[in-house]
Amino acid sequence: MAECNNRELRLESGSNGNNGLTGTSAIVNVIVNTCLTPVITASGPTNFCSGSVVLKTNSVQGNIYQWKKDGVNISGATNFSYTASISGDYQVKVIQGSCIAWSSPIQVRVGSGLSASITPGGPTVFCTGGNVMLYANTCSGFTYQWKKDAVNIPGATGSSYMAAASGSYQLQVTQGTSSAWSSLVTVQVNSCRITAIEKMNEFESVSERMDPSSVFEMKVYPNPNNGLFTIGINMAAIKEEKINMTIVNMLGEAVYTKDFSAQDEYIKEVVELDKTLPAGIYILRVMIGNIVENTNMVLAK
Repeated sequence: MAECNNRELRLESGSNGNNGLTGTSAIVNVIVNTCLTPVITASGPTNFCSGSVVLKTNSVQGNIYQWKKDGVNISGATNFSYTASISGDYQVKVIQGSCIAWSSPIQVRVGSGLSASITPGGPTVFCTGGNVMLYANTCSGFTYQWKKDAVNIPGATGSSYMAAASGSYQLQVTQGTSSAWSSLVTVQVNSCRITAIEKMNEFESVSERMDPSSVFEMKVYPNPNNGLFTIGINMAAIKEEKINMTIVNMLGEAVYTKDFSAQDEYIKEVVELDKTLPAGIYILRVMIGNIVENTNMVLAK
């Protein structure tokens, strides 16, 4: 921590007061100490929810070390390294011979208080066959137990859980002998399927239900569907127009798009979506000229 530079100094006496005689003294060594400021490095993050971090400075033979927390000496902390597990501002004093230097303080922050929270990874309302991933807040030393309707879910002891059934989900987080419980997250699974007879009736009656006097009317049938469906559009007095059909998911991402021109007042377009698309609610957006119509479509598998 210290650099010692030797310098030789010779003193010569002048002629004043010595009858014109001069002389040279013996060599006097002057030692100049340059104290290097010690630097603290951390073995990992200094801001964490639990655990510890190793703080260290350079190890030099003969040096004397004293670690401080919030300006106060830490009893017995006289090595070149120190393991910090409590929040505070840590500093090290290094002594080498007559050279004494202090490092800049390093801040360690350890989270206080045990808490539990659930973050859904997607919509918590969806059709049968869908699911949502529930994520826990994580920290080293935490253990988990997921609950549904206040009952432990067997084997659900990880930091995430895939919920595929309706219910009220809760998370218990334990660290040591302490536990915390999250707020409830409600998952709702809807039956989006319809019978074959309902599909047939929907298909046969859709044109009858459309108002021929309407300027712009749109129907999707069957709805819900399994990805194969028909879009019926009635657009009286709107012919020869450019049409854009776009289907987007709840994130606003387009999963289907088509452009074509209208030749008749009534259009029937059959659509088959990618079979890998997940079940859920999608939005059908149709633009004809400057007219835009939106409707929800439920994909059930």
